[in-house]
Amino acid sequence: MKKLFVVLSALTLSTAVSACSDHHEENMGQRDMNSNQGEIEHREHMNKMTEYYFNKMDTNHDGYVSKKEYDVYMRKMFKQADTNHDGMLTLEEIKAQKMREKEEMKSYMESNQNR
Repeated sequence: MKKLFVVLSALTLSTAVSACSDHHEENMGQRDMNSNQGEIEHREHMNKMTEYYFNKMDTNHDGYVSKKEYDVYMRKMFKQADTNHDGMLTLEEIKAQKMREKEEMKSYMESNQNR
């Protein structure tokens, strides 16, 4: 169970880091021209990503993520990633899940752009 928790935590963090990295690369030119504006945008992007994951985990919408909610979320992520249903994740399955999460997050960010 500890290994599952570690793998799923790494998967979630990997997706978040990747999204940040992509956002960072897209905005490098702008940051060079206006460092403060780029930092503000980066901070706003990070806040939206944090909100995205928090809202996915806080299923009862009480403003907190309990250990149970976190565990349920991580199990769900594992189940979604394990596309061949063998109870183990391959690198390919993790990469595919990461891409699905990235697209979902992108859609979330675009729909909440004016917030």
